[in-house]
Amino acid sequence: MITPKQAAETLMVSGSTVRRWASEFEPFLSPRKGTKRQYTIDDLATLRKIKDYYSQGMSTSQVSEALGVVDRVSPNDKALINISDFALAFEQLRIDNLDLLKQINEQGAAIEALKAELSELKRPWYKKLLGK
Repeated sequence: MITPKQAAETLMVSGSTVRRWASEFEPFLSPRKGTKRQYTIDDLATLRKIKDYYSQGMSTSQVSEALGVVDRVSPNDKALINISDFALAFEQLRIDNLDLLKQINEQGAAIEALKAELSELKRPWYKKLLGK
């Protein structure tokens, strides 16, 4: 079971936001057991959908309507991230990796150019700088 604080940290929202969503969208979450609210993996997936819908600019009534249409997560699906989100994250990491590799190659080329320039000097570089 997941506490409201853990759910808030996972979703990167405040605890009050999770509590508000839990009260507004209670029919879409698992029933409470006892006085303290605990969330299941399915509840966390539903809260994530709610967050995604709000980030798309939907109103509360639109989110409620969308949750009623979307199938609930299958009991066998315990993933906190879906395939398309993973693919997007993986692609962004690939792009970042290529950018870093390009920067490393540029720095390596600059170092090699400096080495070549220094080796071509007839007198030591520090004497040339000082004018001696």
